Amino acid sequence: LPSPTMPGGFDFGRYYYFSSIGGTGYSLSPVEILTPTTPPGWAMAINNLRHTIGQDMRDGMEEPAGAVAAAMTISETTPIPKYVNDDLRDSGLFHILSISGFHLAVVTGMVFAALRLLLSLIPALALRVNTKKIAGVLALLAAFAYLALAGYPIPAQRSFIMVGFVFLAMLFDRRGISLRSMAFAAIFLLIIFPESLYSASFQLSFAATLAIVSLAENWPMPRAQTLHGRALMHLWGILLTSLATSIATAPFIIYDFSRLSVMGVLSNMLVLPLASVVIMPAIIVAMLIMPFGLQWLAYIPLQWGTNLMLKIAAYAAALPLASIRLYALSEPGVILAAVGLLWFCLWRGRLRLWGVPMLLVSLATISQHRPVDVFVSAGASQVMVRLPGGNYTTLKGTSRAYAVQSWLQSEGQGDLTPLKETDIPCDATSCTYTKGGHTLIMVTHPETDAALDAACRAHPDILIAARYLKASRCPGPRILIGKNELAAFGPHALYLTPEKIEITRTHEPGAPHRIWQPGGDSGEDE
Repeated sequence: LPSPTMPGGFDFGRYYYFSSIGGTGYSLSPVEILTPTTPPGWAMAINNLRHTIGQDMRDGMEEPAGAVAAAMTISETTPIPKYVNDDLRDSGLFHILSISGFHLAVVTGMVFAALRLLLSLIPALALRVNTKKIAGVLALLAAFAYLALAGYPIPAQRSFIMVGFVFLAMLFDRRGISLRSMAFAAIFLLIIFPESLYSASFQLSFAATLAIVSLAENWPMPRAQTLHGRALMHLWGILLTSLATSIATAPFIIYDFSRLSVMGVLSNMLVLPLASVVIMPAIIVAMLIMPFGLQWLAYIPLQWGTNLMLKIAAYAAALPLASIRLYALSEPGVILAAVGLLWFCLWRGRLRLWGVPMLLVSLATISQHRPVDVFVSAGASQVMVRLPGGNYTTLKGTSRAYAVQSWLQSEGQGDLTPLKETDIPCDATSCTYTKGGHTLIMVTHPETDAALDAACRAHPDILIAARYLKASRCPGPRILIGKNELAAFGPHALYLTPEKIEITRTHEPGAPHRIWQPGGDSGEDE
């Protein structure tokens, strides 16, 4: 299982382990199916149905609208082009791709309203049974079908549990939407999936829901009597909820993605009504008439609505300061933000205001970020160093590498400075980097004995090479970072100051070993 790309980074090994994946790799040739088989079971049948629906949407609509509509239906985002993801992320609309409370609310709301209307049209039934409760149970079943179709993502599970509490309360003539129902949903998920606490989807989903429910409980919206007034109150509600969720999720977005969308409130005001009135209803209608081969009729408004949403996202993303790159929030900072958010939303009266300084202090911890001077990936296939102006360049590797992109993101940087535009001296086999009075030599290519011996004779403070290193073979440098060190402890981050060289490893020596972490490899001297 892969290690994080840097110390404190996202742990892919942990994510895959809890996804029941025991290992990863790649194939040098295309996969060839020798014996086609279809494992029995309803899970595989649902998965095949998801694939069929997603492919039909992508084939029946123009791209990228087809890929975006499929993502909002089956939660499959891989076919979406990168520039679309970037526009949605920079405009604060990326959440629209994650099937969560908004999607389930629209689905269950439409099904509930339609069924209650149909049942009320049958006098013999409407006069003898409570059609509201029957429609509620059937709407909950529709929500479960949508959850299964989406592949059971964590935000959708949280939303389904809360929707379940709403309709369960309806059956007992009680209030369903409350902070208590959200707390039960969180407890239930953490008992079944405790690892979800570390996922961005769990953090963002519950932070947004906490803000919305707290807003609804403490500052209820007045009911308008006219259609015009209801429309204005609907837009006002979207504005308030967008503002509340933007504030509540900001610390977690900075922590997980090292960026903040400033235009999220404006873009959500424009897109959420469009998604509620056009996109999601068209998706539901397409699902209902797909067995009859008539889904192309629903694809017409779906194509129009999705294209308009993407145009709004592209426009908002192109505005000045639409998305601000920041240093990643520290773990103490994000914990303080969570405490501050809970304090503000759970307490009553003026006491709740103490949560505001907690949130502000948590964001202020960004100023305490220490820029990393040298990043070294697993296997030393990518090495990135910090330049005097604060930008970064690579001694080895390119900006296309995922490790390099994650390093830049954590440091609030967007692009690399080409190595040829720097003052770092390089020859055919190595590059020499100097910072804080310390010298680092990176053996670039080829990693031959002659190149390694030449680097050792230069007596640098730090020597990095993509091969196994031993002090007996290379006694010159004070610090050797080779395949043996990287295999045992994962990617490294180095801080070079005049006083000392500080090294942070992904898996520090002596730290508890996790089952998804590599077991370590001392290696042999080549």
